Amino acid sequence: MSQSRDAGDLDREWPPSRIDTTVAHNARVWDYWLGGKDNFQVDRQVGDHVRTMFPIIGDVARANRQFLVRVVRFLAGDAGIRQRRASPTTSTPTSTTPTRSWPRLRGRWTSPSRWRS
Repeated sequence: MSQSRDAGDLDREWPPSRIDTTVAHNARVWDYWLGGKDNFQVDRQVGDHVRTMFPIIGDVARANRQFLVRVVRFLAGDAGIRQRRASPTTSTPTSTTPTRSWPRLRGRWTSPSRWRS
């Protein structure tokens, strides 16, 4: 993972001890296929191994992400949905997460305290 941090993170350990950097994680492998920076050597090794068996996995990952971005744009734009919920699959969105564009699309952010259950 990148060693760059925000100013508020300077006192925090990196990577956090709760992250096992010796075991690949599917979200970080996916990040690697998408060309992201939030992955470790073990994630890249697994990603490369999968690529030997399925050479177009990078293309598949990018196509999947492009589809998700189109869906988010539609929902936030034409469909008029103004709220979003955090993904239950990950607690930290990556730079390539489609919902990162949600605030830019709607021009405002809905506070988590106002999300419906």
